[in-house]
Amino acid sequence: MIISENPSAGARTSLPQFLALVKRRKYMLTIPMLAGLGIGLAGYSTAPWSYLSEAVLVLDVRRVQALPTESVVSPLPQDSPVLRTELDVINSRMMARKVIQRLESQGIAVLTDEPSKTLLSIWTERFRDLLDGAAYAQRAASPAVDELQSSAIERRKTDILISHLRVTNDGRSYTIFISYRAPDPIYAAKVANAFGEAYLAHQIEVQQSATRRVSEWLGDKLVTLRATLETSEKAAESFRQKAGLAEANGLTFQAQRVAALNAEIVTSTGVLSLAQARLNTAIALREKNDTPALAEILASPAIQALRLEEAKVERRLAELQATGAVKSAEIPSLISEREALKKQMSDEVDQIIKSLSNEIAIAQRRRSAMEENLLEAQKELSRADQAQVEAAQLEREANANRAIYESYLTRYKQTIEQDGIAAPEAQMISMAEPASARASPRLLTWLLLGFGIGGVAAAAGTAFREAIEGALRDTKAPENTAGAPVVPAPDLRLLPTDPKKGHPYA
Repeated sequence: MIISENPSAGARTSLPQFLALVKRRKYMLTIPMLAGLGIGLAGYSTAPWSYLSEAVLVLDVRRVQALPTESVVSPLPQDSPVLRTELDVINSRMMARKVIQRLESQGIAVLTDEPSKTLLSIWTERFRDLLDGAAYAQRAASPAVDELQSSAIERRKTDILISHLRVTNDGRSYTIFISYRAPDPIYAAKVANAFGEAYLAHQIEVQQSATRRVSEWLGDKLVTLRATLETSEKAAESFRQKAGLAEANGLTFQAQRVAALNAEIVTSTGVLSLAQARLNTAIALREKNDTPALAEILASPAIQALRLEEAKVERRLAELQATGAVKSAEIPSLISEREALKKQMSDEVDQIIKSLSNEIAIAQRRRSAMEENLLEAQKELSRADQAQVEAAQLEREANANRAIYESYLTRYKQTIEQDGIAAPEAQMISMAEPASARASPRLLTWLLLGFGIGGVAAAAGTAFREAIEGALRDTKAPENTAGAPVVPAPDLRLLPTDPKKGHPYA
């Protein structure tokens, strides 16, 4: 068995062998790394410059309420999905278009192409400006834009603004960070502030536009409701007039008439009963040949005169009888006169009794007429009650329309009062300032990138070279007499040396 004089592959992993490899392949390792550093410097010099400016907004958790009424637009709920939605609103194309309008109104031109301001371009432009002073003016002049390209230019402006914009939130607060990256620090700060101001103006615009739309809708609705209310009120009043449902002291005329007729019938019934009783009494006394002592009879002037005459006759008869002149011829005439007076009084009493009978008949007919009128009034009252039900329905409809109209009118006035007091639900607590240092490119980053690329290339090249040379050495190695390949002798320079003896280890 022939033992190779070269060490095994595992022995080559020691530090001295690695250092020897580095020494042997120093150009292979150094040149790619230097080339990588050069690539990093070239990338740094050609990378576009950018500055980062940041504006800070915070959503207000408290709202100022000038009027004790509910606003048209409800306040934003303070939760994570709503906050995320507000971030999307700021980062939308709609907001970008508003920012473009705001910047152009301030005389700030919005970039329509990606800037290529680099370290190399800056020195190139400075050198070119030294040679030709008109070059700067030629670059500053804005080219003419065709109207057909205006839409594409606006879309390009919007795309550039959105691509360089970053809107974030830390997830623990209601703070919104608006950062913008641009080659000009002043331009970056203005754009970031413009996004914040446009968002605050958008909140006010949303409230005002919603309030305006609601007020216009309420105004149109009030016209319709007013017409409906007038129609319902006229219908109710017209129906009450046609049905005769006029009221006084809370009662309809039909009800008042029925009540009055009932009262009159009760009164007439009492009067009739009293007259009937007096008539019956007078008839009973008359049958006894007695003059009834009734008020009607006693108060009669004729009866009173006849009684006076009778009293005179009675006194004269009494005087004659008292003097004893019973045979006097005057006594028969006085008796005849007395009988005639009684006959006259009897006739007069009969006339009075007949008058009482006539009055009773009149009272009876009057009561019968009132009873008939009462029946007719009750029928009218029944019809009025039925009409009152329909009138009440019309009144309820009119009252409902009136309540709706008044509620809409109140809301309309409140909405008009809220039109001028819209306030944003956020505030800008930090305006963006022009950055004093570049955000990119960074020299250290590019150097590390170039060094890494060079290191990878050097390691790959060294490994490839070692593999190729090792394969060539294995191919050229002689074989021994037994046919087995002989491992080439090791290079003693690669072996570690003995510090005491001064020669390589055997």
